[in-house]
Amino acid sequence: MKKRSLSVCICLIMFLALIFQSCAPVDYIPEDPQNTSKVTDTSEVTSREEEEMNKVENLSYSTATVRFVINKPGGEGELSYVYPVGKTIQPEDIPTPNHFGNYVFHCWTADERGLDPCNPEGFLVKGDVTFYGNWYDQSLAYASAATTIESRDGGIYNLPKGKVIFYGASNFTRWTTLEKDMSPELDALNHGIGGATDADLLEHLDRLVLRYEPKAVVIQCSNNDVAKYSDAQCKLTKQQLYNRIHEALPDTTVIFVSHMPLPSRTAYWKTSSRLQNLNTWVKNFCEQNENCEYLDVYDDILEIANVYLSGNTSAYFNDGSHFNAAGQAKFCAALKPAIVEIINREN
Repeated sequence: MKKRSLSVCICLIMFLALIFQSCAPVDYIPEDPQNTSKVTDTSEVTSREEEEMNKVENLSYSTATVRFVINKPGGEGELSYVYPVGKTIQPEDIPTPNHFGNYVFHCWTADERGLDPCNPEGFLVKGDVTFYGNWYDQSLAYASAATTIESRDGGIYNLPKGKVIFYGASNFTRWTTLEKDMSPELDALNHGIGGATDADLLEHLDRLVLRYEPKAVVIQCSNNDVAKYSDAQCKLTKQQLYNRIHEALPDTTVIFVSHMPLPSRTAYWKTSSRLQNLNTWVKNFCEQNENCEYLDVYDDILEIANVYLSGNTSAYFNDGSHFNAAGQAKFCAALKPAIVEIINREN
């Protein structure tokens, strides 16, 4: 009996020990407050990783087409290259167009009209892009003068914008201090081409005016046109100058300076009234068109011309056509205040 009771006690003690062990506390591991993310779906993680990898692969392998449309006179040529996105175009990547007869390659532009010069060298490829070749006929008069002006202004790809351009013939060309004389009231550029007619100014209008996106263009009505063309042709080319400028740059003010009575060409204003009649037409034309102004300096120059004809040649060179420094000062006094007033009024 005693043995049975002892066995029962031993079994009871072992049973209680097992129960006590199962109920004992375990070590507590607190949750990391910084680690709030909980992964509930491993497929979601895999999908996100694959998406990021695809983005990297697409960026690494994406390409763009860079087109060079040479537009060679006599037939358009085109070269296309495929470059990786992110590539910077180097000089060796750019085709070198050869001369074609009298035509000389001028520059690359970002538009077909050639008004937006854009240098491909150093260009960062971000997507498909096209560069258009721009040419000019070097046999045309004054092409080299236009090139000289562009170089003086900083080069075809660094043309200054928003200035006041003086566009005309030799009385602007010989006025070498024009830009300084107009300062500081006017931020001027002298784009005079000696001997030019309005037809020549039209020929180089894109290069020497439109690409600069000027605030205003001061156009000298030249006696060269009166000497070479009929009155009807003189009127037509002035209309064309205004129309081309206003179409491309509607906010630019076009200022026509009246024909001037020169001592060397009295046949146009002393023995006939051609200049006076043309000036009347220009004045009426300007009044009928937007952002078009007529600047009348006829009487101011007439006074200087009559002094010359009376024997005092102090304002002109010996040819009686071109102002010397003294004449340029008088010309400036007639022009500058009027131009400042016009621009202030227009703005």
